[in-house]
Amino acid sequence: MDVQGHYEPLPRRLGPDGFRLLDLQPGQPGDPVSCRLRTVLLPDHRDKTRPVASEAVSYAWGPEQPQFPIRLNAQPLYVRENLWRFLRQRRHPTQGITLWIDALCIDQSDPDERARQVQLMDEIYKGADRVLVWLGVADADSLTAINVMKIVAERTLTVARVTHSDRQAS
Repeated sequence: MDVQGHYEPLPRRLGPDGFRLLDLQPGQPGDPVSCRLRTVLLPDHRDKTRPVASEAVSYAWGPEQPQFPIRLNAQPLYVRENLWRFLRQRRHPTQGITLWIDALCIDQSDPDERARQVQLMDEIYKGADRVLVWLGVADADSLTAINVMKIVAERTLTVARVTHSDRQAS
């Protein structure tokens, strides 16, 4: 991923709490993926009286090749297939969506920025409205896997309730 010209350094005035969010522009299924980066402060992200509505995304980067084009800050950028598929699936036809995605919100070509931003990841995930886990495009076994996870979750909750009730009764 050649990021030359896509990133302005995080402003020093923001100190160590500045980070980028990605505004995923609306689009129809066949449209190119288009995004813009903006800089915010961690305290604003945490402060629910001044919320920065966002979704933090956790996913596997996947293999380096093949790569697919998106537009980032009005410039072409090639990203890994897994990220490209996520962005195409997640975008809304008429509304923008604010995301935090490490591969795009952190200047991966700058080792100092990467090190500083990794220190903020815990707070970024905590401050997000939602955390999305992208497992990839659904396939023939996806529905079966989801149903198994539901059964395991229900049984785990049942065991937890019984254990909690037993403790209260003693």
